[in-house]
Amino acid sequence: MKILDKSMTKRIIIFFCISISLMLISGIITYIVNPNIEIIKNIQGLPEDKQRAEGLEKVWQYIINNGFKVPLQMLILSIIPIPFLYSANLISTSILTGFVFTLLIRVDLHLGLIGVGSSIPHTVLELLSYAVFAAALYLLNKSIIRMISNLFRKNKKTKISFLKSIVIVAKVYILLVLPLSIIAAFLETYFTNFLMDLLK
Repeated sequence: MKILDKSMTKRIIIFFCISISLMLISGIITYIVNPNIEIIKNIQGLPEDKQRAEGLEKVWQYIINNGFKVPLQMLILSIIPIPFLYSANLISTSILTGFVFTLLIRVDLHLGLIGVGSSIPHTVLELLSYAVFAAALYLLNKSIIRMISNLFRKNKKTKISFLKSIVIVAKVYILLVLPLSIIAAFLETYFTNFLMDLLK
């Protein structure tokens, strides 16, 4: 069974483009609104265990969050018969990223640009992994909605195989989403710091 057919690839591109657009729009709005940076500085950041983590321990924590927790949340949301609810994580991550990137630049232009520049590689991969998974969950969610809506229709619409959708989701997760999350975790832990040191 081919995973990345034309329709799947098209959905990935659409989800990814929406994600990048939301990140840019969020950044522009944050720049225009110009929130009080002193208040933002006092907002608690990462949990203490993530702040202290280094090396492979840090990589593992990123993989647990981005490779397991977030996809699981998206999968659970896709079972709810509401279209595109499963993309909530992708949307919120995109908006928050644009917000944080703009704040970094506002606090210190030079260091902010370095921070944003060094974070782009792993950020793009993270958003891409979410976009890929959202594209796979589209069919699963649609099959559930079609199954329920057909119960109330006289003229039934063509049934979408729930089992086939599950198999596609599993394959996409194992072959694409998890590997992208692992690569992003290593980039975030090692390559980001390397780029920051290089650009300073």
